[in-house]
Amino acid sequence: MDFEIGLRQFWNVRDVSMAESLHWILEREGPQAKMVVAAANTHLQLHPVRMQRATSMGSYYSSRFGRDEILFIGSACESTVKSDPPIPECNQAVYAQIGPDCFFLDLRVAPHSGAVADWLAEERLDRSNMRYQPVCPGDAWDCLVFHRTLRTAEVELPSYLHSEPGELTSTEMDKVSGRYLVYGFLAALNTLDVFRDGDDFYTSGWDDTSGELFPPYKAAFHKCTDGRFRWQVWPAAVEFQTGEQPVKITIDMPGIGIYHGERIGDAQPT
Repeated sequence: MDFEIGLRQFWNVRDVSMAESLHWILEREGPQAKMVVAAANTHLQLHPVRMQRATSMGSYYSSRFGRDEILFIGSACESTVKSDPPIPECNQAVYAQIGPDCFFLDLRVAPHSGAVADWLAEERLDRSNMRYQPVCPGDAWDCLVFHRTLRTAEVELPSYLHSEPGELTSTEMDKVSGRYLVYGFLAALNTLDVFRDGDDFYTSGWDDTSGELFPPYKAAFHKCTDGRFRWQVWPAAVEFQTGEQPVKITIDMPGIGIYHGERIGDAQPT
């Protein structure tokens, strides 16, 4: 399966659903309702996703329902959750030169001519998650918020996904430790390292390039009373099938899907 085609089809269905759901909420709550809806920049932007020629929630919503009742605000940071700096030619590299560690820009009141207007009207690479794609800031956002640093917070799971931490022995850690190749997220291959460090258990998604199914950095990992493994900073649940050789892995990522993989060797923690 071609990754670009798969992403476009997957993306279009998901973003149209986002826009329809947002419109349904606004109609249900009435014109006086005030709310904040958060999503990745690529979903919220007001023009389509250029590289895959896919729609975006923002572009679909604005073209179908208008923009009178909603503001589209992009977010940006200097580094990723892996502490990677921005590439020099991207939008984030320019925002980082402005000065303050955190600032908010209302692009609706930006000049209509001159250097600022020219810069906002130019399409250049923009980072969302760990990927870059062409974005024209002046067309994509009503406003922009920038912060120099970024980290993931602890996830508060709904009750039907939650399970209390359970006991995990060193023998169990050793049994499931290793490098896993996870298949099926579009056409991408995702590499996850699972390993122990003394009495502690971790994963590393450092070599993964998507940042969708599990933390793309070293993160603490724990076993729960339902037998599944979880992170405090990620909503996915993981199961290991240790009766098979090689050991199999299943990742259940709410809102995205269920993905399978297998151990391909020893872990290579960072």
